[in-house]
Order: sequence, then C-alpha cells, then structure tokens
Amino acid sequence: MSADYQAYSPYQGGTADGLRDGRGRCTFANKFFSYDGEWYKGAMHGNGTLCLADGSEYTGSFQQGEMTGVGLRRWASGATYSGDFVGGEMHGKGTLVASDGSQYTGSFQENCRQGPGLHISAAGDRYEGTWHANARDGVGTLCTVADGSVYRGEWSQGVREGEGETEWARAIYRGTFKADLPDGAGEYRSPGSYCYCGSF
Repeated sequence: MSADYQAYSPYQGGTADGLRDGRGRCTFANKFFSYDGEWYKGAMHGNGTLCLADGSEYTGSFQQGEMTGVGLRRWASGATYSGDFVGGEMHGKGTLVASDGSQYTGSFQENCRQGPGLHISAAGDRYEGTWHANARDGVGTLCTVADGSVYRGEWSQGVREGEGETEWARAIYRGTFKADLPDGAGEYRSPGSYCYCGSF
C-alpha cells in the first residue's frame, strides 16, 4: 500500500517507523473495506477481521496484506467457508456451506472444489469422491434420497461416465455409463430370476 493511500485512510493503532505496526483499525479511503487486527510494516499481517462493502467479512490469518492461512469467510447471502486460504482464495482444505444449506467438505484449489471431498445437498443427497473444477470427476459414490439409489463408479465433468454400478432397493445395474445413463455393455438384475446381460 502506498504512503499516499495510507495518509488518506483513517487509522487508529500502533505504528513503527511511520508505518502501521501492531494492533490497529483502518477504514480504507475508498470505503470498500475496513480492517481491525494486526499489522506489520504497513500491511495487514497476523490475525484480524476484514469487512467489505458487499456485506461479506473474513476473520483469520493475513500475510503481507493478503487473506492467507486459516480463516472464516461469511457472505451476505448466508454462505460461509471455513478453512485454508491463499491470496484471498479458498485453497487447501475447508468446508463451504451454501446459502441453501448444502455443504462441501474437502479440497479446494483457487476457489474451486478440486480433489477428494464430500458434498451433501440441501435435499440430503451425498456424494463422496473426487472433483475437478467444481464438478464430480474421477471416482465417487452418490447416494440419492429420492429413489434410495446408490451409484458407485466413474464420473466425468459432473455426470456418470465410464464403469460403475447403480443399486436400488430391489435391483442393480453393473456396466458402462455415458452421459449419466447406462450405455454399452452391462448387466441388470432384479428380484427373482430376471437377469439381462448385454448392450444398453
């Protein structure tokens, strides 16, 4: 932050060598945000709370003026994220709770669900497996409340794609999926003696 910018930003707190240092509070000149917490050599550094004009706030660790470390972010919508941050972005391990009550706990990369994680939807559906760019991708298990089904297998860009199986209360399909549906070689079994093996 430049010296000119600091000069026009109201600040109350400790200083050292003419720079903000120690504990202090500042409302920045553009009124876009305010910060109450620890400073080092003129930058937000340590633990503090940053409040933004859009109603969101962050409480946690700062490094050289950036939200970096472990913290809690709250948005005006009611959504929250608790976990690791790097450069102001969700990055590492954490839990994101959306405004509709759905929840994801797992790995993040640059604000995206990336790697292993568990997502529970507002309806109670549960997916546990790998993610890429916010979509189910790789291998995972989806338990769907509405029909009681359980899918275990491969995913690509958010849909069932590749080898997998879907199990219902009284039937099971094992085989190939494409675009979220059975497609290709597979086997379907239902109660009694019915069984179909072939192409879908």
